[in-house]
Amino acid sequence: MKKNQHYVPQLYLKYFADKNKSQHEDKFLWVFEGPTVPPYRKSPKNLCVKKYFYSFDDDELLPDHDLIENYLNGIETSTAKILNDLWDKKTEFVDIKKRMLLARFISFLHFRTVQSREFLRILFQNKLKSHFVDEINKLGGYREWINRKPELSISEEDFLDSFNKIKISPKKALSTEIMLEWSLKMIPFLVERNWSFYVPEDTQSSFVTSDHPVNLYNEDFGPDMIPGIALEKTDFVFPVNPRLCLIATFFAEERTITVSKDFVIGINRFIANKSYRYVFGNTNDFTALFGVTSP
Repeated sequence: MKKNQHYVPQLYLKYFADKNKSQHEDKFLWVFEGPTVPPYRKSPKNLCVKKYFYSFDDDELLPDHDLIENYLNGIETSTAKILNDLWDKKTEFVDIKKRMLLARFISFLHFRTVQSREFLRILFQNKLKSHFVDEINKLGGYREWINRKPELSISEEDFLDSFNKIKISPKKALSTEIMLEWSLKMIPFLVERNWSFYVPEDTQSSFVTSDHPVNLYNEDFGPDMIPGIALEKTDFVFPVNPRLCLIATFFAEERTITVSKDFVIGINRFIANKSYRYVFGNTNDFTALFGVTSP
């Protein structure tokens, strides 16, 4: 049984290791935790990892600690050569099998993170709370509802305050089931878009990644909103490695294009804003990565 389980795989993180080290597989990444914390070093094996993150022990199911971890490892293994080819800037994806494999890897990477699990928890919680509020309203509102429960003596204000503080989480088995379902459903939406690969023209520029590497962008949605995956104007932004970023969209031809330092900085800021908690880079040069003075 594997205790420490990665929600962003080492296989991917290793490509963002320190650019000054020749053997990127065995080196460290620079971690950016926030504007007041100086960047620090960590190895891929110690990043984006939690104990028994994918294991579950449901009352109605037998305990399973390795099933999902092994399944995700299989996806990673089948994508390893493709990621190596992309490291060498082999960006032609006319081969439908390779395209599907990379799309599957990206899709599962999007939904397997801590941030996606928290999004699911909030969604689950809001649905249950909305159902409860609907039931109260059907009875005529809070006062009518509380009159039917003489054992409760609490004001509406205190009730709402306590109600809003309640944190509800689905069982891990349900979270896992939804993660698998959504990951599979997203693959076709990614495959059918046009894939553009962006390469920094400045050799000193590099893309960063984060603890939630795959992000969605739609100009019609605010920065704190999550756009619908199926919407035509929703783009997928995925930093493949420090020298390559994939943007899947309907509004650009499939191509590999060199981009300016300012473009790279713009993508890096977008990735940082969408991260859950950590951003990872191959250098501790804050100004080079984000275009602002380091903290």
